[in-house]
Amino acid sequence: MEATEEPSLDLLALMPSFTADQINQLQDLYTSKGTATTEVLTPELNKDQRTAIHHTIRTVFNNKLDSQATPTGGIRITYAKGTARRSEKRHWPEGEYCHFTLKKNNRDTMSTASLLAKWLKCHNKVIGYAGTKDRRAVTTQRMSAHRMKAERLAALNALGNPIGVFLGDFSYSTMGMKLGDLKGNKFTITLREVPATTTTENIAGVMTSLRERGFINYYGMQRFGTSLVSTHSVGVLLLNELWKEACELILDVKAGAMNDSLAAREAYVAGDIAGAFDRMPRNCLAERAILGVLKRNPKHFAGAFQAVSFPFDKNEAREANVVALRSLGI
Repeated sequence: MEATEEPSLDLLALMPSFTADQINQLQDLYTSKGTATTEVLTPELNKDQRTAIHHTIRTVFNNKLDSQATPTGGIRITYAKGTARRSEKRHWPEGEYCHFTLKKNNRDTMSTASLLAKWLKCHNKVIGYAGTKDRRAVTTQRMSAHRMKAERLAALNALGNPIGVFLGDFSYSTMGMKLGDLKGNKFTITLREVPATTTTENIAGVMTSLRERGFINYYGMQRFGTSLVSTHSVGVLLLNELWKEACELILDVKAGAMNDSLAAREAYVAGDIAGAFDRMPRNCLAERAILGVLKRNPKHFAGAFQAVSFPFDKNEAREANVVALRSLGI
């Protein structure tokens, strides 16, 4: 999978919050780097609307636009400028993102990315990737690390190689990897422990059966979640915009039955949101994102769910959920 140097902007994600004229102004502000259009102002908004716009602007424009609240309750959006950007160019002339190929064996992508961040003693957000790969396979994929030298990443092979983690093929870019930046996946399926008595005629017969009769299609845990709370149950609540119920289902005690987050979930049920956030393992990204918002505003469930990172925009996510639910007969 490869990242494009200049990814196209997901302007559709702006439609719920901006008019067509405002979207054109924002695009002009971004492409001209603030030289043509210098700022875009919104009318007065409520707190939830401002929170959603701040998040959308950061996501769609790759942190290149700044959004700040105005005294009138609106938002002023400008192009991000300053000494920090000039300093970055001096220290990272080839780009502040180091791209590399990760090869892993019998490990999932998220836990491996968290492990790399742990070894680098940095935040998980420093590591970027376009999608997740299966655990039960030998997989390769491109990743990026923000403001990390190739030499420092290469040194991790001493820790990673013995446990099936390999890093290589380093290059620098001005853009980091993010969910969705991929052209596709390629698979090679290997059959192991085939009996020595198997003949080419046997194989041909099996292939003929596959073509003509098909096979039972099993779905792995990644399709329904790895806890007792199935992801399609959360999807039903999202389709009905029941944000509170969706957040509480994700934080439910039953959802911690297969990892070490049980103490955090019990703290949330007991009403100790801050304690739940502190106890929640760092690899429980969605749970920590939700608790981080609820810790500041215990009733802001819609904003809490918006804090969770998704590879789709709102319309694509809704369509994906509908397709998934229909396939389950719901």
